[in-house]
Amino acid sequence: MTKLQVTIQAKKDVSVVIENVRVRNRRTLIPKGVSVWCPAGGAELRARRFSVDLDEFRSPTVYFVGANDEIEAPPALTLAAGEIERFHVWVRASSGWNEWVLELPLLVEGRRVSVPIKDGRKRFVTVGDDHGGRELFRQDERWIPRDQLFHGDSTDP
Repeated sequence: MTKLQVTIQAKKDVSVVIENVRVRNRRTLIPKGVSVWCPAGGAELRARRFSVDLDEFRSPTVYFVGANDEIEAPPALTLAAGEIERFHVWVRASSGWNEWVLELPLLVEGRRVSVPIKDGRKRFVTVGDDHGGRELFRQDERWIPRDQLFHGDSTDP
């Protein structure tokens, strides 16, 4: 899963409606090699967000999920000059190497604007669950598989 945060900032007082968010996705086979990642610990985040499923239909499916974890209409905002609005985008895929761009269509003071959101100048990458990688944790300057983590007071790993 790929998670990112998007911030909208008004340069002047405006009303903004976020319309149907789109994702342009290009899927290929996962390159050969080893996939590893370092999971973050802590409390589970339940943010209002755009939830993107790259697999549900022929083109990616995007839903807005509110703070109560239920699907809602995308927000309509009124922003004063200098005000910001932040929201999260969570993207998941069950297969393949997915390179994607988020298209954020906005209605600003009655005028349609489409803002492409990329990772710098590149597409975001989300690797599907079928990657065959292992979950590794950082411990004592080494990467340790989950089933070999040191637990408790014993000195035996």
